[in-house]
Amino acid sequence: MTSILDKILDYLINSNRFNSVVTVIDRDIESMLYLDALNALKEPIEQGEYVLITAYDSLQNAIRDLRRVGIDYEDKLGETLFLFDAFGSVKKIYEPDITGVFSIPGYVDDNVFILKYKALINEIISSFPEAPKKAYVLGYNEAGMCRLFHNPIKVQKLIWSLRRDVPFEVLKLVTYRPAECPPLEEVAYLHSDFVVEGFVEGTVRRTVISKGVLP
Repeated sequence: MTSILDKILDYLINSNRFNSVVTVIDRDIESMLYLDALNALKEPIEQGEYVLITAYDSLQNAIRDLRRVGIDYEDKLGETLFLFDAFGSVKKIYEPDITGVFSIPGYVDDNVFILKYKALINEIISSFPEAPKKAYVLGYNEAGMCRLFHNPIKVQKLIWSLRRDVPFEVLKLVTYRPAECPPLEEVAYLHSDFVVEGFVEGTVRRTVISKGVLP
């Protein structure tokens, strides 16, 4: 079954609006709409499109959820798929040395994170055999910023602005649970082209588009 999120991505791609931001909000933990966002990357990953996933929650949780939606990611790691462990970088929880998985060593505060993150992006881009025309970026549970940074709004705005500094189009997906980090919701709505929300009514999962219009 095609999800609402799949329809939005198809629309953006087919209408030459690839350079967009789509925020996926889970109003309830049980709605699990973030899994639809990961699943939307399955085809691009398998087709060798460039994909960067930044984990603001445990990297192991992100990897678990990639497996959960059936993404065979290991063969693509370090070639066209890259994982950045923002959570581990700030919390000093370093994963074993795995090709395609990046973290920031040493001291990290809000300003240092932004500078080193930008340098890391440039490093990853320079490793591409040829410049792509487009890439997908997913922020895995950006609500985690409230646990990582003193000023999560500033960090989020600066990270989102980096899309303008790369020489290709970027389709950014954001997964977010507002109950864990309420201050980011206004930023998400302001800077997103589409916002999709998931919630639970009784035993039924509901999905609505609260910003953006599909034709």
